[in-house]
Amino acid sequence: MKNIHKLLSLSLLILLIISCSKSDDSDETTPVSTTPTPVQPVSPTPVFVDDSYKFGDITISSSADLEEFSSDKIDEVVGDLTINVGWDYTAGSSSDPSEFTKNIEIVYGDVLVNITNNKSISFENLVKVVGSYTINGHDVDDQNLVYANYINLDYEGDYIVNNVFTRQITLNLDDGGSSKKSLSSKGLSRRLRMFSRHPRYYPVSIAPTFNNVVKIRSTPLILPIRPVVPKFKQKGLTRAEELNSDNVESIEIGGHTSLKKINSNSIKSLDVSSTILPELEVKSTSLKAFSMPNITTMDKLVIDAPCESFEAKSLITVKNKITLKNVVNIILNALKTCGILTVSNAGEINLNNFQNAASLFIPSTVKVNSTNNPVLNQSGVSSVTPEDDTHNSGGSS
Repeated sequence: MKNIHKLLSLSLLILLIISCSKSDDSDETTPVSTTPTPVQPVSPTPVFVDDSYKFGDITISSSADLEEFSSDKIDEVVGDLTINVGWDYTAGSSSDPSEFTKNIEIVYGDVLVNITNNKSISFENLVKVVGSYTINGHDVDDQNLVYANYINLDYEGDYIVNNVFTRQITLNLDDGGSSKKSLSSKGLSRRLRMFSRHPRYYPVSIAPTFNNVVKIRSTPLILPIRPVVPKFKQKGLTRAEELNSDNVESIEIGGHTSLKKINSNSIKSLDVSSTILPELEVKSTSLKAFSMPNITTMDKLVIDAPCESFEAKSLITVKNKITLKNVVNIILNALKTCGILTVSNAGEINLNNFQNAASLFIPSTVKVNSTNNPVLNQSGVSSVTPEDDTHNSGGSS
């Protein structure tokens, strides 16, 4: 009997040891925490290790400040970068801020540049700014910038935003920008070029380096039906996506930049190469040429301008309305359907593939070219009597 008790006790002990061993193995395989740690330290002042910059905000306001960082070939600023350039210098000298800035590829904070000596500086290798990118006083060489959360520009002359992933582009379109000199008094006007896409669609598999700039810009993007788009903002106006200025000579809009209203009596040409722009309203007494080659679908399009030519060769559908006034030659040969199409004080409209509209208003003075278009041919739009200034040929008025 004692032997039986001993055997049972021994069996229980073995089971207990095995159970504890399994419990220990289970604890060893528990996954470690995946909570991310801060990637970059934060410091309001630069931190040096062995006389080399490691991290922290950098502020340069004099040639003496510049000397503190010139010995290092800094390609990443782990913090904010502020440069106030007002001193005189010779290009290529040790006091030339470009000798420092031209090496920078990434800034993990904000960039603020204030130039008061009318000299440009070079950010020729700058690819990415994690925060805001602000340039005041003079243009800089930043043609390889592909990413900046927010872009703010304020200086004389042209504004060119060249294929950048950003949330918003803010421009000062007052005469002379931050210099307060009147461009209009010199007979000068700005050229605007804004080609941008939203950071949400940045190709994260491609590292933001100088050598990858071309690859980043050329990578096709997969977008949802209603993608998030970067917005244009004019400094001094309350609403975004509106431009109101008589100091702009030409505008080019590309990528997905959203600009819904343009009111300008100085603009001569408008080129919308965007692939996405749900609505656009243009009012001008000076616009002569307007092209929109890539957009296929819109909600609304309104043009009131003495254009010699307006062409939207890929536009197939406009859901709500098209209103065209004072345009001499209108080319909409891909257009098939729209809500309300209204044309007034125009010379000629080309609608070769047009199928139907809820309402169609075209005066008798407008020549309608509608090859292979039975709807327009049968409606008699092109032969409305002068007494009937407009003709409704597609639904109730």
